[in-house]
Amino acid sequence: AIPVATLTATHNAVWDSQPAGDLRRGAPLDLRRGDALYPNQRLTLTQGFAEITTNDGAIALLEAPTTIELLDNDNALRLYTGKLVGICETESSNGFVVHTDVADVVDLGTEFGVTLDATGLTATVFTGKVELKTRDRITQPILANQTARLHADVDTQEAVIEDRLAEGYTRWLPRPALVRSATTNDPRFSVKVMHQGLREDAKLFVDRAHEINGLDEQGIPRELLGGDLIRIPADARPNFNENTERFEIALELAAPALLYLIFGEHQDPLPAWIAADYEPTTLKAGIDYGPLPYDQQASVGVGPGVSIDKPLRIWKRKQIETGRVIAGRHLDDHFSYSLVAVPKPQSE
Repeated sequence: AIPVATLTATHNAVWDSQPAGDLRRGAPLDLRRGDALYPNQRLTLTQGFAEITTNDGAIALLEAPTTIELLDNDNALRLYTGKLVGICETESSNGFVVHTDVADVVDLGTEFGVTLDATGLTATVFTGKVELKTRDRITQPILANQTARLHADVDTQEAVIEDRLAEGYTRWLPRPALVRSATTNDPRFSVKVMHQGLREDAKLFVDRAHEINGLDEQGIPRELLGGDLIRIPADARPNFNENTERFEIALELAAPALLYLIFGEHQDPLPAWIAADYEPTTLKAGIDYGPLPYDQQASVGVGPGVSIDKPLRIWKRKQIETGRVIAGRHLDDHFSYSLVAVPKPQSE
């Protein structure tokens, strides 16, 4: 048989025994990272998380308890019960299909979640767009920030569409914290580490309601999602507090990481310490201010591309090492930033 997918990552994964008819029936399945997966192979994840990547590059992130079956297709699988997140970032993965007994979910270049249980099917779209194809051949588009619900006990029915995301999906594998601690050298100010906290609508500062979002329906760059977010005080600036010229933020990194700096506002010229320690990237995101002192009626939006007030600039640390790092320094007037640490790829 020719493999159609690969088990690319796991976290505390426990698999059920082999399917009926297999000579090893009764023995837990021993799947490991890098194992090939074949057509007609049915997998039941009873504990933890697992990431499966098809030959065409589509990623299915499974959360237990979930049962799927690989098909004779490099860009599809069947979901029997449970929950998964589909991530399709490559051109070849466009059109990835999650088949179910209730309906098929067809990717159109996106990230989406699917849940199938006794009540029916739920499909939610984090970025991009999918098509829902029901048993009676009704095709419905589901857009970013929308959720479709389809009851299993109704033979002919259009899905109910809600203009919000469904909750309870894990969009990245859990992992140990990269940032052990974050401290400042000024007792007036504190910082806060949000483990795997960088996501849509995450608050950027400890003392503001400002949120980060994708500039459009494509969402926050995948490189940053699930990173450890370090929220700093926006008030650590001369126009809010005196004697902040020596302000510093020290991080204690537990493992090799890539460190990004996200501007809360544009500033020109660039502070010298950023130019010395960081380099520009092509990554893009936006900031949603929400209520401000002069406009308490403003509110924050929900989801990528919604209620964006200004684009953000994202910089990457030039050199990084495990251990203590001075990651941020003083803030100028009208300039604030946040920090994000993500796992360093093994290839770097």
